[in-house]
Amino acid sequence: MEELIRVLGMMGPYNNYETYTGVAPDTESEYYDLPSGIKRLDIMVLNNPLYVRFSVPGKGLGRQIAIPADNILTVFISPDRFSVQNVVSGSAAIYSIVAWM
Repeated sequence: MEELIRVLGMMGPYNNYETYTGVAPDTESEYYDLPSGIKRLDIMVLNNPLYVRFSVPGKGLGRQIAIPADNILTVFISPDRFSVQNVVSGSAAIYSIVAWM
């Protein structure tokens, strides 16, 4: 049975999500593809600060966003891919990105 998750927010209910977790490298990672129809992203960063960069169709690559350790950033954009990187070389950031659709 498929579980339906509904989160009420500024852009309406979300019916599905995908989660991307990992440990960021010291140099900018490859770009990871995201599904279409994203309405919101929650970026959770543990232990060390993280740079994240999104590509939005029709607008191209954005600047790197620095997220401090032990923080959550919520953004209301519809990117098609992202990359991650440690802010401090040698201090691997553990992250989780939840893409809500």
